Amino acid sequence: MSSWLATKDLQQEFRDSFLRVWETSVGWPLIESELDTNLDMSPGWVAGVVWFGGSWTGSVTLALPNDFASMVTARLLDSDLASISEDQRNDAVKELTNMSAGNLKSASEGLTGLAIPGSFAVHHLRDLSNEFTQIQSLFYTCKGVPLIVELHGL
Repeated sequence: MSSWLATKDLQQEFRDSFLRVWETSVGWPLIESELDTNLDMSPGWVAGVVWFGGSWTGSVTLALPNDFASMVTARLLDSDLASISEDQRNDAVKELTNMSAGNLKSASEGLTGLAIPGSFAVHHLRDLSNEFTQIQSLFYTCKGVPLIVELHGL
């Protein structure tokens, strides 16, 4: 990570980047908690992922329950919850993930680029892991609902 921050600083910047995006975009208060490894994701969750490539390789992932993701989308679009489609919900989660990754990228002096964000269904906590080493996993609740944001890298 020659052109990136030291791990401790990277973790702090990752947390700060996500919180800046959430606060300015969604505005609902978050409560940071310990990750519940027995978290029931069976009702269906959606995750956004953005990959970094270049001088540093890694990813940012944001996961939240489908129903809550729809509520967040309605807030972002200033729309009625009943009018939110699955595509809009997935796009909103991808965009929040992309903005968080972009904020983190701004902390780099390197040439690291961002890939186009993707989304996927999450049924188990292990679905969030990928080929990269987990650098940080943050667990929050918002309006009593859990959400997870993770940073992985090489």
